[in-house]
Amino acid sequence: GPGVEELRSLGDEVRRVMQSVPGVLHTRATVSGGQPKLWFDADESAVRRAGLTLADVAGQFQGNLEGRTGGSVLEDLEELPVRIRYGDEERRSLDSIASLRIVAPTDEGPGWVPASALGDLDIRPELFSITRYNGERVNNIFGYLESDVLPIEVTAEIVRRLDAEGIVMPAGYRLQTTGDSEESAEAIGLLLTYLPVLLMLMVGTLVLSFRSGTLATVIGAVAVLSIGLGMLSLWLSGFNLGFNPILGSAGLVGVAINGSIVVLAAIRANPRARAGDPHEIVNETMSSTRHILSTTFTTIGGFIPLMLFTGGDFWPPLAVVMAGGVGFSVTLSLWFTPAVYSAIYGRRRKRADEPVLPGAEVPA
Repeated sequence: GPGVEELRSLGDEVRRVMQSVPGVLHTRATVSGGQPKLWFDADESAVRRAGLTLADVAGQFQGNLEGRTGGSVLEDLEELPVRIRYGDEERRSLDSIASLRIVAPTDEGPGWVPASALGDLDIRPELFSITRYNGERVNNIFGYLESDVLPIEVTAEIVRRLDAEGIVMPAGYRLQTTGDSEESAEAIGLLLTYLPVLLMLMVGTLVLSFRSGTLATVIGAVAVLSIGLGMLSLWLSGFNLGFNPILGSAGLVGVAINGSIVVLAAIRANPRARAGDPHEIVNETMSSTRHILSTTFTTIGGFIPLMLFTGGDFWPPLAVVMAGGVGFSVTLSLWFTPAVYSAIYGRRRKRADEPVLPGAEVPA
């Protein structure tokens, strides 16, 4: 919005609501009240009657309160400046400063007048800086959260409480939310933008590899179930759902379906297993077990340092989703995939082996 003071006031209201939300440790605003500053509203006519100018008054205030360098002291090899100013008793309160002696010329020589006779003193906060975004004045309110708090949930709770308390932006002002939750949502949106293209490429590759839409569907089911197993691992670990676990799920799919592809390739290489013989399917699955287990254990071992030694909430959730999902996906490779293949092609095999009764029509 346009007004700095209005932005500061609205920012204080938002900070008050944010501070009441559980999980928020601290809030900070870029446009705040600032530190107190002493303002002297000089009466120009009174200053002229005292034989002074505004520059004279300002210079004496500067010298009395801030001090002037009047020499130096040599400490060993270091030269320290000596600053001369009034003591703390004369500078401690507003009344003491108002009674400071301002040197003024008189008919009898140098004299003095109290500062309060030349104007009014006031203490007001001073703005440090004015932040802008795209040329507009903004007051950025930052909230710092506890380690186990999900930013998306905190943001939703803040917005809900702002609406509940009836805090409405005046005309010309608006409230926007950003931060971790919005950046995460933007990143997920960009990831989902390319998801249809990736799915088409994966489905096309599987169909061309197996020359079967049924097997491509089985691999797709394995991919969906592996994501669910990764989220199960995340839930068991106690970490929150964020962008990194979702990104880990995308990587998990490629590793999880690898075992199922190996099992299906072994089954398709055996003519009897390919026809749906359950015993041959079990034999081919068992022959692929060593390869699948070795790949699973090496993948889990590679993510153990990220889970145990990095700390924080950035890498461990991704590592948990990847390692846990890959570990649980062994059941998909060694049990789900061959069971589904046997159920589909075993039923076709039984239909093919059924004798045809005289006079019955042979199905096309």
